[in-house]
Amino acid sequence: MKHILYMSLRSPFARRVRLALEELGIDYDAQALDVFNPPAGFGAVNPLGRVPALQLPTGETLIDSSMIFEHLRERHSEHPLFLFGGARPARARRLTGLALGVMETTVTVVLENMRGVVGNPAVKAEFTAMALAGLAALDDELRGAAHHALGPELRACDLDIGAAAAYCELRLGADCLKTYPALKAHLGRLNERASFRKTVPPA
Repeated sequence: MKHILYMSLRSPFARRVRLALEELGIDYDAQALDVFNPPAGFGAVNPLGRVPALQLPTGETLIDSSMIFEHLRERHSEHPLFLFGGARPARARRLTGLALGVMETTVTVVLENMRGVVGNPAVKAEFTAMALAGLAALDDELRGAAHHALGPELRACDLDIGAAAAYCELRLGADCLKTYPALKAHLGRLNERASFRKTVPPA
């Protein structure tokens, strides 16, 4: 039995899980759904109605991308993706924390935009500023990186950074990374990987 990943095609949290599954070579079926109009029965998969959710071959289901990553790390602890290659673990976790924060704040901006005229401009401005601050911090962390964030090997934090930066380009505008050259170059390198090409979200 395959893993089944329930996801939204544009969700950066679902994409980080897809990227990990692809890089780990895990066979899975991707079930795309509309989180604002989920199919009947999805509540049995995730009572919160949120994605991503990963159904394991055992029939058990994991919810929340961080919990899914924790499971994958436990099952594939010796894979280079989950090693630090001599880098400080705290730095890798900081990079992931920044990337997840950028995702969260950008999603809030998107939701405010969806509210149209009843949206709160102050909330949108505040969370846009937070997202941009996160991008600036990632750019600063990546200055001088010739390959990946922690060295020559791809690590899990690279997937998170790439998913976050690409989501910002999708939602905040294609030129939103123009003032963050190190981050933009990092995303460019990641976009050459098969996993990133396979999981490009629709415009």
